[in-house]
Amino acid sequence: MPVSDKTREAVRQAAHDWCEFFHDVPVEGSLVAHYAHQGMGGAPDDSAYNDPENLLWSCPACHDLVDGRSEHAPWKIVRFSRKDRELEIVDAERRKIDHSRIFFHNRDVWLDAGERYPQLADAVRRRNEAALDVAKLLAYFRPSKKGPQLFRVCPEVKQMDKADFWTFVSLLGMTSSAAKELIPVGKWANEIGMEDSMRGIDIDALDALRGAEEDELPDLMELARAKPAAFWAEVDKRTRERHGRRAHYLQVTPDGFVKDLGLHTADPDTEEAFALIKGTVTKPNARVLRDEAGA
Repeated sequence: MPVSDKTREAVRQAAHDWCEFFHDVPVEGSLVAHYAHQGMGGAPDDSAYNDPENLLWSCPACHDLVDGRSEHAPWKIVRFSRKDRELEIVDAERRKIDHSRIFFHNRDVWLDAGERYPQLADAVRRRNEAALDVAKLLAYFRPSKKGPQLFRVCPEVKQMDKADFWTFVSLLGMTSSAAKELIPVGKWANEIGMEDSMRGIDIDALDALRGAEEDELPDLMELARAKPAAFWAEVDKRTRERHGRRAHYLQVTPDGFVKDLGLHTADPDTEEAFALIKGTVTKPNARVLRDEAGA
């Protein structure tokens, strides 16, 4: 007989709703899988085979691969213990499947990554805020500006006979080319009175907005605050010729493949994080064992 709803829910929760078999990315599961096939009718509900500790969570494709009823299911579970974190699967020639190809052994890494992702987003936000501060302050002391020269007020270099602005830049560990890229952004930010509403947005985005008409800026700043996805779409329009396409939002589909969601369809709770972390997103290797078998 099939497992009870209570048992099914316990297995699902233990697996965090992810298929525990042949994936290297999280794939949603929907079925209970026995580590040993129970035959027609299944085992009694109180059988040890139907104990949640002896059951796995699976997607339909992986369930067919390990169920044992199909001639196209060359893989067999030879050992399983949720308590001891053991799951050994062999192929048709009794060779063990490497743990890196079984999601059961990689789930904790994904859970840990999920916890660290907000920390990464916050670190990127703080880094971008610091970059804006550096840009604004470098621009204030830029060589062409009339007023206090940086090397005249900087204790580290003011006693040096040939010290100048670029001497200080080198002491900061910056290259002159990096400083030259920051200065115009900082100059523009100072001139328009950059407010906190734009803090956290990266320097590339601010550079892209420098060419915007003055009457456009309030609307763009509001987009950055309220609709990050729409803001980055606008930045895309202004940087496509120079930098090509920026990162798009990627989602792993239930069958284990990566879908490009574009810039406008990300879930609201992920928009801000995606707006903070940009650049090239590498597609994970989403191929599963069933594809290798031609299923």
